[in-house]
Amino acid sequence: MKPAPPPPHAAQAANYVRPATEDGSVFVHQRPLTEAEVGELNAMAPPVPLVNAVLAFVAAVGVIETYVIAVREHDNMSWSLTLFGLIAYWSWRFVIRTWRARRRVAPDLRAGYVLIVRVRGASGELGAPEEYLPKSQRLWTADGEPSPWRKET
Repeated sequence: MKPAPPPPHAAQAANYVRPATEDGSVFVHQRPLTEAEVGELNAMAPPVPLVNAVLAFVAAVGVIETYVIAVREHDNMSWSLTLFGLIAYWSWRFVIRTWRARRRVAPDLRAGYVLIVRVRGASGELGAPEEYLPKSQRLWTADGEPSPWRKET
């Protein structure tokens, strides 16, 4: 997926930073995420599909039921236990990984904005603006360009 471009007003918003530290070396401001940026974040870690959660639950129940039947009947149902076990393992693995990824992104989606940070250099000039997601504190853009991790996904 191609990273969403920063909105035209992002460069303008970077001019309205306010001092964040007592010594005046760090300046901050914020701007709302655009719909395209929210869509990009949402695509990086979509919610867990209900069908996958149901499959994981049914597979786990299948493992338990197959094991109980095998013990009661003194039957060797290793093929079905193995089958349900593999389905349960892979489906739960997918659900947990998807849920964890979503959990990392969800606070930034709820916040709906980025923090604009500019640092005063030795010459007294403000450096190029960098935008960060407020909750995960990941770099979103640097000097108007998407951060490298956004280009990789």
